[in-house]
Amino acid sequence: MLIATLYGGYLITKRFSSLITTYLEQKLLNSTRTHAKAAAYRKQITPELRKLLSEVALETGADRALLFEYSNGTSNLVGLPFLYTTATCEVVKPNVAAVSHLYQKINTAIVAEFLEKLEETGYFYIDDLENQKDSLPIVYAFMKPNNVQSALFYALYGVDDTIGFIVISTVAPHSFGRKETLPRLAETAQIISSLLNFDKIHQDLE
Repeated sequence: MLIATLYGGYLITKRFSSLITTYLEQKLLNSTRTHAKAAAYRKQITPELRKLLSEVALETGADRALLFEYSNGTSNLVGLPFLYTTATCEVVKPNVAAVSHLYQKINTAIVAEFLEKLEETGYFYIDDLENQKDSLPIVYAFMKPNNVQSALFYALYGVDDTIGFIVISTVAPHSFGRKETLPRLAETAQIISSLLNFDKIHQDLE
């Protein structure tokens, strides 16, 4: 009787272990498939993102347009994750230097004050960068080397939270006003937000 009980326990344990292994393998396979779909989707929308930025830059008189996206990273010693922002797409006018390589994986804690202001109203306008030297020194420090004169930021939204932002800017001495640029940038931001919401699109297709 004891031998039968032990053997039955062995079979149950073996079966349970097999089920766990199968479950983990299936989860890994699903994760790999989702990643492959996401990568293919990213490749598909990149030309469209660039086109949208080009159009809004042209129609607003901007010299440069950048798309920033938020991403997760590693965490601190007690498990709080870090959040980063990265320039993932850029268009510039002829003879205007590209700067997206300077804005890679920036810890959002560094620019938290500015991001809070941006999310309060959904946009943030800078008529003259020199006016931000004292009020937003970190933004000034990031943009001054690129000879920025005026800039307009607009938040991008996911289903539950912000997922990034767009910024269009002019190089001194050129500038643009908020009134004529805000509606056009808002339109572009809405389209780009829709394109970037892969999770929602993926769920709808399942």
